[in-house]
Amino acid sequence: MISTWLPCDDLLMFPKFTPRELEIMSWTAQGKNRAEISIILSISEATVKTHLGRACRKLNAVNKTQAIALAISHGVIMPTHAVGACYGIAS
Repeated sequence: MISTWLPCDDLLMFPKFTPRELEIMSWTAQGKNRAEISIILSISEATVKTHLGRACRKLNAVNKTQAIALAISHGVIMPTHAVGACYGIAS
């Protein structure tokens, strides 16, 4: 799992996310789709969609791409291993 809470003043402006919302946003940031996340977490694709939709609404994002970008840019989640490997960054 790659979600990490970071100390950031911007976090005070963000709503609270459930652990499952953070987990699903983190897997989404790694490029996993609903089917893959549902297998990893042993939940249905509909449940993945529900959690991601709630996270999008909490961030006022129009889609999951914007939600993930906002979450990363404000330190709500932090992609590490998967993203770093794509750019040749040692983890």
